[in-house]
Amino acid sequence: MRDKKGVTFIEIMISALILSISIGGMLTTFVMGRISVAKAKHRIEAFNLIQEKMEIIRDTSYSSIVSESSTPVTIDNAGTAATTDDLIGQRSVNVNEVVANGYKEVTVTITWTERKWGGSNQVSESVVTVVSK
Repeated sequence: MRDKKGVTFIEIMISALILSISIGGMLTTFVMGRISVAKAKHRIEAFNLIQEKMEIIRDTSYSSIVSESSTPVTIDNAGTAATTDDLIGQRSVNVNEVVANGYKEVTVTITWTERKWGGSNQVSESVVTVVSK
């Protein structure tokens, strides 16, 4: 009988397979985490742009609050310096005046397309507020 010293080729191949599966799982988790962080940053910046518009509306007289067509906005990863991850979206303001009750319902919406990180779906965030006379 032979002396059982050392490692056989099959044992090395099985170990390499187990190692590659483990590293692949960790890499997938890392990539998915990066995608989630990038999308969350876009949502945060979209809400910042909505809030900015809401502040402008708040400082506007009641009679001057009107609907606006879509205007381009840059969603730049939560206020960081300009990068290649910048997205161009559309911001619109919709005003629905309820004459009987004397108030205006103002909806500010930002829409953009997630085109990086494996996504190409359109995302939209809206905030609704009520302004009275």
